[in-house]
Amino acid sequence: MRLKITLIPEFERQGISINYNHHVATWLCKNIIAADPSLEKKIFDEIDCFTFSKLLIPKRRFAIIHDKIYIDSDKVELYFSTIHEDVGEALYSNAEKMYALKIGEKRFFVDDVKIFREKSISSKETFVTLSPITVSENGNYIFPNSKKYFLKMKEWLMRKAEKFGCDYKEDFEMRILKAKPKLIRVFDSAVRCLEMAFQVEGCENLLELGYKTGFGKLNTFGFGMVKA
Repeated sequence: MRLKITLIPEFERQGISINYNHHVATWLCKNIIAADPSLEKKIFDEIDCFTFSKLLIPKRRFAIIHDKIYIDSDKVELYFSTIHEDVGEALYSNAEKMYALKIGEKRFFVDDVKIFREKSISSKETFVTLSPITVSENGNYIFPNSKKYFLKMKEWLMRKAEKFGCDYKEDFEMRILKAKPKLIRVFDSAVRCLEMAFQVEGCENLLELGYKTGFGKLNTFGFGMVKA
């Protein structure tokens, strides 16, 4: 299930930290559990079942000054995607009761939650990231100049397939079309990641898992969400 969440800033030209991922992740989990406490174990599983985009500001009406984003828009959009219908439904059905998103001392109020149509994923797709992808092994970040980068991407998708009971073949070929490095702090950790456009060809079920739950690691902290 894919959702589009529209948020209203509390103040005009509201300034927030550029490192907001953990605030959004905590807020989403809090709202899911408030709507259905039985989902707590599912969303905190070792294998990520959801992902979300960076905050998207219409017409790019914002300015980045030092470590803050100043928003010059009366709304902000956030996309959320999960393989579990009940997790998405918990947010959608509880939209009117959702807690405000708080980033530092600044608040964003939920204006609307809509179900966003999912694309049917084929065995060959071109994806663009809505939130950057991070890949690591044993605490060391890996980048596309290493063959391990693509092996790890496939390995995590296969682990998800096994966890969620999806049949799969080990077919997975990925080609990066363009990429931009980013550094995002999550709590006290600096996460190295890439915003990118890429082509991928292989097992449809693996590609669909990447589309629904994110590519790479730290998906539930807002990494690896894509659009097709």
